[in-house]
Amino acid sequence: MVRAISTTTISTLEPGPPLSTRGALALAFLLVLTLAASLQASPVSVQNAASLTRPPRISPDYQGLVIPPNIAPLNFLIQETGTEFQVTIHGAQGLPVEVRSSGGKVVIPDTAWRKALETNKGADLLTDVYVRGDDHQWSHFTTLTNHVAREDIDPVLLYRKLHPVHNTWGSMGIYQRDLRTFEERPLLENQRFGNGCCHCHTLRNNNPNTFTVDIRSQTYENSLVVVSNGVVEAIKGTVGFVAWHPTKPLLVGAFNKPRLMLHTVRREMLDIAEMESWIGYMWMNSNVVFRIPGLSAPDRLIGFPTWAPDGRYLYYCESPSPWTDMAKTTALSHKNARYDLMRIPLDDHDQWGKPEIIVAAKDSGFSAAQPRVSPDGRWLFFCAIGYGCWPVYDAGSDLYGIDLQAAGASGKFAHRKLELNSSECESMLTWSSNSRWVVFSSKRASPLFNRPHISYVSPDGECKKPFVLPQQDPSFYESYLKTYTFPQLATGPVTISERELVEAVTHPGPRSLVMPAGATLPKPEEHP
Repeated sequence: MVRAISTTTISTLEPGPPLSTRGALALAFLLVLTLAASLQASPVSVQNAASLTRPPRISPDYQGLVIPPNIAPLNFLIQETGTEFQVTIHGAQGLPVEVRSSGGKVVIPDTAWRKALETNKGADLLTDVYVRGDDHQWSHFTTLTNHVAREDIDPVLLYRKLHPVHNTWGSMGIYQRDLRTFEERPLLENQRFGNGCCHCHTLRNNNPNTFTVDIRSQTYENSLVVVSNGVVEAIKGTVGFVAWHPTKPLLVGAFNKPRLMLHTVRREMLDIAEMESWIGYMWMNSNVVFRIPGLSAPDRLIGFPTWAPDGRYLYYCESPSPWTDMAKTTALSHKNARYDLMRIPLDDHDQWGKPEIIVAAKDSGFSAAQPRVSPDGRWLFFCAIGYGCWPVYDAGSDLYGIDLQAAGASGKFAHRKLELNSSECESMLTWSSNSRWVVFSSKRASPLFNRPHISYVSPDGECKKPFVLPQQDPSFYESYLKTYTFPQLATGPVTISERELVEAVTHPGPRSLVMPAGATLPKPEEHP
């Protein structure tokens, strides 16, 4: 390696004896190498860059955001033509972070990024983008501004990943991602148990070590895997969406018979219809499932249970069944299934009260699905779709919100469309334990693939501009062919090993779900 020396040092060398032609050529070559190395090591000068009046085109769209102070670096691509790129990230406090790139890919150093977020918590973080053109002149685009929130987001996100297919699958799995870094590791992959289906993972109060996972398999028995207090158990039987009571040892589950439909009624040809659907509950020390009074009528479809954080109300969705003749089920008849948003109280003596309509489909004009209540009890967010109960297959699915505090004072459950929606499907929302962040699945970048998006929710319920889950390679989503579903925020990593979960699935315990009289469980192949 030739060491770079300054031209000043070279010019002050004492004159020596005359050089031969070969020696002169060698010295000239050395000087050229020295000058090139010196120029390469010199800092890029952008002080005289021409100012432009527009922001740079970047991907992902990480600008105008409110971001968690514990989020991984928001790496991005500069989509401007140039031969050299420089990015300076800075705030009112701390040292600026500078990144240079020859191809427009901006990968921010982890340590410097963390320091920038910490020192500018509750303040703005600015990003200046400079691009050098073919004429060797630098251009400076309008400064990008993101605000660093004071509140952290729960540091771990769980989700399922699988290929977006119609009626079959190969590999799928549930994974946990550290939001502070780019580390992802499997919680449970289906290759470990005969390529079955693992889905509907549900945490209790965002606790990473108290959760359930539904297993449907033709190799092993269908089961509900329950993890509680470090103990893993698989209870034989089939359950849909499960809701943990926040304080009682009580599980509520949806028991349904979904059917796949392929049609041309709307742009998305895939749909899921529920032939039967009711809600039951069981105590953790028992395997007996009980019907909730009034929530198991054969002419009703009832699903998507979720608890209020104080455990006093169970929210769910309910529709009259459109299946007057099961032999003539069609997508057109499915369009008549519109779900009301409901709730039913549970008192301190474990007695169920009278169901109450929160949003009636006949008044709203849409079908409600997937309700979620913020941990502080203030906000109820849910999906609104044209019909049915599977938002992920409806391009028109949007997220709506209800201020439960205002509803308690006025007696009226006013709903509004949230600011975080796009022209594509939004679904499957989860709350951070401090009620300041939500993560939801969105198809805004592609009608085929769900991607996790993060949004800050202000104390008054306003949802700030969402941004996609950051990846170390900012071009990651351009070629990744799996879709993300069922995001769940957790206060820390799951410590139960995948080996323990696989052992429970492949060797379920002695307990089986004991169903109420007249109730049946779906067959192994009956799953979405």
